[in-house]
Amino acid sequence: MQPLMEKFGLDEQTCYEILSKCRDGVVCTNGDDGFPYGTPVNYILMDGKIYFHGRQSGTKCDNISRDPRVCFTVYSHENFEITGPATCNVTTNYTSVIVKGRCVPVTDQEEKERILFALVERLVPVKAVAPVDPHRAASTAVFSVTIDAVSGKRRRASPEHATV
Repeated sequence: MQPLMEKFGLDEQTCYEILSKCRDGVVCTNGDDGFPYGTPVNYILMDGKIYFHGRQSGTKCDNISRDPRVCFTVYSHENFEITGPATCNVTTNYTSVIVKGRCVPVTDQEEKERILFALVERLVPVKAVAPVDPHRAASTAVFSVTIDAVSGKRRRASPEHATV
């Protein structure tokens, strides 16, 4: 285990709590050129899976079609902590969760509408007054990430150091 995971690691339940509270993350797919490809997305954790939406075509879709393995990351930067007098005596206080999983498009129309409505309800509740337009849902890609592994870290400020 990495030393920082031993010191700052989060248990699985806490990781899921963080995933349920965050709204934005980065889904990383495997590019056809061998490089990782990260895409910022809005998402929702629902039914034990991560769901996000987007266009029906493009690099992210091509990558997922070719290789469903993804990494999904959420994080929050809380502040910097001054840990000593030298210039480099600064550290970051943060929370992060990394998910490894498998991503597939959601193809069932009713399921897509349900997920899209849940996304709207969570992200822009004022717009969740009517069902999702079936034509809009049909033209939107919705993806589901089955979580294979989850890990997280949190570093909080020490009482003896100043934060900025």
